[in-house]
Amino acid sequence: MSTSPRSEMPMTEKEKQSAQVEELLQVWYAWTMRYRPPLDAPRASIYARGSESSDVYDDADEIDARIEAEQARQVDACIDTLSATHKSAVGIHAANRYAGRAVFRNPRLTPEATHTLYLEAKQIIMPLLVKQGLVICNTNA
Repeated sequence: MSTSPRSEMPMTEKEKQSAQVEELLQVWYAWTMRYRPPLDAPRASIYARGSESSDVYDDADEIDARIEAEQARQVDACIDTLSATHKSAVGIHAANRYAGRAVFRNPRLTPEATHTLYLEAKQIIMPLLVKQGLVICNTNA
C-alpha cells in the first residue's frame, strides 16, 4: 500500500475525464494496430455480401469487441480533426503506453515538446469526445 498523500486523495472530475480519454486512446491504438485493409478479391459471394449474422449466439467477448471497435472509429474521427503534429504526438503517446516503455519518438521534436503537443491534442479532442458521448461529464459534482 502506498503511503503518499496523492494516492489517498479522491480523483477530481477533470482527472476522471482525463483517465477516460487515456482509456479511449488505448482502445483506439489497439484497434488501429489490428486494422488490415483487404487487398485481395472478396471472400464472399456477391449474393451473400449483404447478409449479416444474428447476435443471438454471440458471447460477451464478441459483443465487447464490437463495442470497442465502434468506440475506436469514433475516436479516430475525432483524432482526424487534429493537425499532423498533434496526431503524431497522440500516436507516439498511445504507442508508448501500449508498449509499456518509451520506445517511440518523433526525431523532429524533443520528448518534452511531444508531450506538450499531446496534452494540447487531448484538450482539443476532449469536447469532441464528450459530444460523441464517449467521455462522461458529471455536471452535478
